[in-house]
Formats: sequence, structure tokens, C-alpha cells
Amino acid sequence: MIITIKKKVSKIIKHNINIFNENPNSKTYASYVLLKRHLADLEEPPYMEWLRIRHSFLEKQEELVCEFCGKPHLEIGEIEISKLPLNNMNQNQATIDHLLAKSKYPQFKFSEFNFIISCKKCNNKKGNLLLEEWVEQNPQIDWYSFFEKHQEILKYVPKLNKYQLKFV
Repeated sequence: MIITIKKKVSKIIKHNINIFNENPNSKTYASYVLLKRHLADLEEPPYMEWLRIRHSFLEKQEELVCEFCGKPHLEIGEIEISKLPLNNMNQNQATIDHLLAKSKYPQFKFSEFNFIISCKKCNNKKGNLLLEEWVEQNPQIDWYSFFEKHQEILKYVPKLNKYQLKFV
């Protein structure tokens, strides 16, 4: 068993520290015991609420296809804490992007109308870009069809009106 702690320095992961492996010495084993006790004291990790919301949203979808690039056959991924590291390794895992940036529209952080299925590649590429910036940088995407599906978003992004997206 290997447990990895990632130290964050200035929002960039700088070091991975293996604190327990197959040949533990007393120091790494003690760290493992302390970490296990600390995790046991937590009723539930703070990110579990988001994982449940994400999982529930993805299960409701008929098919999991990236709405930006069209990559098909995406997978929901794991929700059990012990299996979460598998999600990071799975390149076919569906991710959820927020059309309206969480930083600018925190009130829609957990609103399903603000969720969009994307593959890891597109989600990472979009990063923290605002929707209007993402539209500008990706003219190859069929934005008319995209916004026809997500019309309710348009009223929050007035800059997209220049595309004269009108739906009946």
C-alpha cells in the first residue's frame, strides 16, 4: 500500500511524499498511523458533497460525451474514498465543467443547469477561463448548437449577444 501526500506551495504541487510502502521503517509507519487517525477523526472529507453531486448528475445523463470536442464513451468514475486515486489515472473519466465560472457566479456552483460534461483534456484546457473567453478561443466548436442546448446560460453572459444567438 502506498499513501501519497501532496504538498501545495503557491497552488502548485511541488512534492509527492510517500509516507508508507511495502517495506515501512518505523518513521514512515508512524506517519501512516498518524494520518490514518487524522482521517478517521474526519466524519467525511469536505469534497464528498461535490463528489455525490457530480456522480448523481453524471448518472442521470443518457450518454457521457464531451460537449466541447465530442469525445464519446466517457466514464463516471469512482466515488468510494479508497478508489478515488483511480479517477486521476483514468483518461476517459467524465468531468464536469461549470459554464458560469464558480469564481464569478458562486451561487451556481451546485446548479445542474450550470454543469456541462467534458473530457479531462477540454476541462484542463478551459481551466479558469470565463465562458466568453472560451468561446473566443475555440471557433471550431459549433456554438450555435451548444447554446441551443444551454439557452438559460445566455442571460448571464451578455458578451455572447454579439454572436446574435436567437432561439425560437
